[in-house]
Amino acid sequence: MVTSKGIMKNAEYDDTIFYTAQCSCGYETHNHSIQLDYDNEIPDMITFMLYSKFDFHVWRDDRLEEGIVNSIKDLFSAFRNRIKYAFKVLFIGSFEWDEAFMFQGEKQVEDYIKALNEGLAKMKKAKAKPKIQKVKISTSMGGTKNGSNGKGK
Repeated sequence: MVTSKGIMKNAEYDDTIFYTAQCSCGYETHNHSIQLDYDNEIPDMITFMLYSKFDFHVWRDDRLEEGIVNSIKDLFSAFRNRIKYAFKVLFIGSFEWDEAFMFQGEKQVEDYIKALNEGLAKMKKAKAKPKIQKVKISTSMGGTKNGSNGKGK
């Protein structure tokens, strides 16, 4: 279900809602996948997950207009950056990355906020539901599934 130009609700369950927001840059993989989730076992916690794909471009068609030498320089620069970030992940365990997400005008910003508010309302509704009680199942050995035999701590 499309909520606005560039924002789509992908799925909705009792305690989870998924959206995709497309960047206005037009690049097909440049988007936010948003998930809002409520876990009734952890009160007062709503999980907001934002997934984004990072690309290390190797080739840019627009650089051919500036000559083959600049294109080859870009190719080596892109490989150098890939190797640099790969080493950071291997030896440090993380790297920092800045990326811009461009909204398609005020309407998309408002609808992005509206989607987050809709997700928040969904999480509040899930929180208000009664908590499901876990039932211990006895086994034929006299114990329970969690490994205790009921005779101690």
